[in-house]
Amino acid sequence: RTMQDFIGIAEQYGHSVDEIIKAGTLWGRGYKDLDTVMKLTGLTAKLAVADNMDIGLANRAVESVIMSFQKQGEAVEFANHVVDSWTKIAHNAQSSATDLAEALMRTGAAAKAVGVDFDTTNALASTMIKATGRSGAEVGRPKLAA
Repeated sequence: RTMQDFIGIAEQYGHSVDEIIKAGTLWGRGYKDLDTVMKLTGLTAKLAVADNMDIGLANRAVESVIMSFQKQGEAVEFANHVVDSWTKIAHNAQSSATDLAEALMRTGAAAKAVGVDFDTTNALASTMIKATGRSGAEVGRPKLAA
């Protein structure tokens, strides 16, 4: 049944079965419930297709944001919100989902530590990416003093 589910996700989103199994394995490290793993795998496959993102990056980014904002207990719901948010922003041409993922992977934990929620952090990152023309990796990286 599990293999059929992986094959179904691969067919639905146009990824190889090997990529989907690898993504599922990565989710399985933190979540032991098979239904949760399958839903999270499907969401990262969806994100990868939406922005032509590497599925490994999609997996790492969503997992990082879940952990940064301490949403492990509601992982599927929060991951769905993250994927929908990044996809909507990318489709509105404000910034790519890849740039948002890279920025939030670097800034999420700090934002959470100072009380800034995901949506506000996401909006700030998107605005900085669009306004500066810099990549998400650059926007999310602090500039060190000389």
